[in-house]
Order: sequence, then structure tokens, then C-alpha cells
Amino acid sequence: MLGELEAFADQYAYVWRKFAAVPYLVSGRLAALAQGLPVRPQWVDLLVAEPDLAAANAAMVWLNAVRWSDVNQDYTIYDLTLEAAFPRRFLMRNGLQLRIDVVPETPRGIGVRVGELILQVVPLVWLVAEDPDVGELAGRFARVELDRTKSEG
Repeated sequence: MLGELEAFADQYAYVWRKFAAVPYLVSGRLAALAQGLPVRPQWVDLLVAEPDLAAANAAMVWLNAVRWSDVNQDYTIYDLTLEAAFPRRFLMRNGLQLRIDVVPETPRGIGVRVGELILQVVPLVWLVAEDPDVGELAGRFARVELDRTKSEG
């Protein structure tokens, strides 16, 4: 699992560099994987607090990305400001996806070392409660583990 985590995080090195001055937390499946839940991330999810939007918008300018359009069902919008009334789903020119949620304030993060990088991630207990995707996956994993331990016992 650790090799997969490092490989995935390395693909997003460009994002980590561009967001270095932005207070954010990694959320979604990548945060869950970083904390040991055996899931496979498909993109990077970030949480940014409303007071940090100016810094996040400055980082977005440098991402060389396009934004998802619900109307066109494709990445066709060039407005990368996080206040814009479009979904905060972005496709970078290297084909990787980034999704950003803006929240009034971020929860307290946990630092997780991934190779040379330290990712500040949303705690797994918060993810299970607040992220429907991670919550469902964690529930499935817990049921499988419970069934496995019952069959061994």
C-alpha cells in the first residue's frame, strides 16, 4: 500500500509545489489511503477554508487546468477561481484531476509522511463521517474484516 501511496502522491508533485503557500488539507480517498484504509484514489481532493481562498486562487492561476462544466459534461471552463459558481473539479494538462471543497474552516489536520513529502490530511474519523465515498468504503472494509475474523475464530 505504501508504494501505491507514494507513487500516487508523486504524480501530484506539481500541485504540492503550487499550493505550498496555501493552508489546505488533503481529503477524500488519498487522505484515507495515507491513514491505512486500503482504497485506490482516482484524483486528489483538497479542503480549503474560506479565509484562505485568495491564496488558493493564486495557486490555481499556475495550474494550467480547465474546469468541469455540468452543462457540457466535460472540462471546458477556463475560470479557475474557487468562488466561481461551477463545480470545483479541474483537469490539469497532464491528465490528472483535482477537486477542491471550500469550507468555513478546516478540521485539525494530521501530518502523514509520504516519501519526502508530509501531507496534511483530514483525520480518518472525519472522512468516514463527512465523505460519503470514504464512509461507504470504510464500512465495506469493516464488514469484510469482521466476516474474516468471525470465520477465523
